[in-house]
Amino acid sequence: MKDSHLKDINIAIQPPEYVATIIKELRDMPVFLTIREVGSILRMSKPKVYSYIHQKGFPLIQIDRKLLVCKNEFIKWLKTKTIN
Repeated sequence: MKDSHLKDINIAIQPPEYVATIIKELRDMPVFLTIREVGSILRMSKPKVYSYIHQKGFPLIQIDRKLLVCKNEFIKWLKTKTIN
């Protein structure tokens, strides 16, 4: 369910070094990530991650009742959140 008040939430833009560190951590992770794993990677609480996953463009998929994030698409999304 997408709430209209969530559309204005933006993840903080991070420096490229921070994003590069996260991408290295992702290499050994499974192809699909859980919300808990995404929170751990981003160092955010689970409720905070839930506020981001409903943003347009976030690589979220739903299988039955399980919400998952495709690792490769998450990396692409994350790269759009860097500052120069």
